[in-house]
Amino acid sequence: MLGAHVTTENLQEMMQNGILDKILEKIEKLKSDIKSLDTEYQGFISQYDEEQHEIKKDETIDREILKKYNLKYLERIKNLLPPKEQEEIVSMVGQGNYYYAKDEIFMQRNIKLESMIESFSTSAEENLTNGNELQKREVQRNRILYFKQLGYDL
Repeated sequence: MLGAHVTTENLQEMMQNGILDKILEKIEKLKSDIKSLDTEYQGFISQYDEEQHEIKKDETIDREILKKYNLKYLERIKNLLPPKEQEEIVSMVGQGNYYYAKDEIFMQRNIKLESMIESFSTSAEENLTNGNELQKREVQRNRILYFKQLGYDL
């Protein structure tokens, strides 16, 4: 990139021949180009400061809502679980964690995706018989994960 390979052995020679000065000039030019590009970039992204602020606000609200409703969910299911898992939930909530990993069998963290239990539905059966390869593999994968979550691993 700069046209020369400087080593400790050839440094003295490059200084005497003026090659090192040319390299330093190129570096200075590149530094000023980079500063100019950085200033331009900062100007470009600053036009979207208001939108970025709104996005961060929305993400904060999303997290608060998720936390609120996960807590409500945990409170509702806690008494339906064995005592050991009830203790897990109490401990989890005490540590500020509101996501119960064992419920992945029934729920998915993203509402746009199907949960593992839904891989046993009639639509999943239809996907197994009439779906494309990707749909078939997804149903099979979710069924295997379902049983693994329950502790069965063949």
